[in-house]
Amino acid sequence: MMTGNAPANAVVAWRPKAPPLSTPWTHLVGPNNALPEYPRPQMARTHWLNLNGVWDYTGRSGQAVLATLPSENEYHERILVPYPTESALSGIQRHDDQMWYRKVFELPSTWRGQRVLLHFGAVDQIATVWVNNQLVAHHEGGYTEFSADITRALRAGSQQRLTVLVQDRNETNPFPVGKQRNGPEGLFYTGSSGIWQTVWIEPVRAAHIDKLDITSDLTGFTTVSERVGPEALMDWLNEYMGALAPEISRHGGVIRQYAGDSIVAIFGVPVPRHTEAEIARDAVNAVRCALALERRLLELNQGWQAAGRPVTGMRVGIVTGEAVSGTLGSADRWEYVVVGDTLNTASRLESFDKDVHPPEPLARPCRTLIGDSTHAYVADVFDTERVAEARLKGKQQLVAIYRVLGERKLAGSQSSQAGEAPHATPSVAGSRFPREVPE
Repeated sequence: MMTGNAPANAVVAWRPKAPPLSTPWTHLVGPNNALPEYPRPQMARTHWLNLNGVWDYTGRSGQAVLATLPSENEYHERILVPYPTESALSGIQRHDDQMWYRKVFELPSTWRGQRVLLHFGAVDQIATVWVNNQLVAHHEGGYTEFSADITRALRAGSQQRLTVLVQDRNETNPFPVGKQRNGPEGLFYTGSSGIWQTVWIEPVRAAHIDKLDITSDLTGFTTVSERVGPEALMDWLNEYMGALAPEISRHGGVIRQYAGDSIVAIFGVPVPRHTEAEIARDAVNAVRCALALERRLLELNQGWQAAGRPVTGMRVGIVTGEAVSGTLGSADRWEYVVVGDTLNTASRLESFDKDVHPPEPLARPCRTLIGDSTHAYVADVFDTERVAEARLKGKQQLVAIYRVLGERKLAGSQSSQAGEAPHATPSVAGSRFPREVPE
């Protein structure tokens, strides 16, 4: 019989810890099925690489934190990504103020000549990312996604080394942490630190579409607010928003903000769209979303008229193009925003000549206008009519404007109806709805 001690720098293989509270599926989770699905189904790409699974790990706290990247022999543990370090499934089951992750991977040979994006679904709280020891990203915020173009940092024909530093001190950080505490007790609970959503990479083209921004703005709101009391107005708005918001979600949108009588929804954030097929699919779904909103608003108006309540209409403008999303503000208050000329053009398109095909609350309550950049992708799917070629307010170039009449009924195919979810979200476009409509 022989006995011996493991060397000081021995690596501990990944094993799940005993969970304080388990489910019937806990024991089924392992390195081969750690959230294997594409993390954003509405924007799924054919080619991508999931980096979830077992990573090298070393955690530090207090005086033991590192000022530089750890050496290879300092990664003594293995962690299952994307589970918080405090969880049993991570294999760590403790909180570290400083969390170092390392992953070695190889790029598929078919990706050569393309840009490569690295995506993180969420990392709590401060994340710094290196690829082959080159800094590629820094992000603050435990609940928001972020991405980086890592093409320049990649090494041709060799393994790629991904290093992530995560810092999270729970209540000692200057960030909102809810009830997470370093010493959970009573109504406070264990934190969720580190990488806790999927990490993946995918090849893209240099030029790509990012997102769609839709703003829903009620017509005649000022007139309605003068006729009804504040409480009745609030009930009316809530009924409107509660009915239209699910339609936006079903078509892949995310409600970013309720602003007075408007709904601001974002599509395609933050993962960009790149191929022509993806952009075309997104444009089709954007128009389908507008048509679904019209059907739902018509139902509302019919019920409101029967109850003697105000009816309304809306205008929609959709333009396909590029936009940028990010945080804007100060250290005391910031907001997630989407900016770009695409959104400005969509706003101008929505307000184009309000006397042309005005909304009819009890017949066609929504006027949907699309620009030529969108029409190029959807002309074979929807019936449209050319409205004008005009220079929109504040714009120098002429824009061809089309009105959407409805979706074509093609033989042997089924169009997407109001209750059906589309296969992808709209990419970059914008919509605004009017404030004035004849009663």
